[in-house]
Amino acid sequence: MQKTNRYFGIEENDSDQIWFYGFFATSIFMMLFTYLFSGILYGF
Repeated sequence: MQKTNRYFGIEENDSDQIWFYGFFATSIFMMLFTYLFSGILYGF
């Protein structure tokens, strides 16, 4: 994890890390939610 943070230049600032990883987590969650929701509505 530290190497990843250093690679993206966010190792020193906690709020930057939260924004960075939160962005990816939110986008993945939104894609999964949309897929599951449309699957429930339209029977996959």
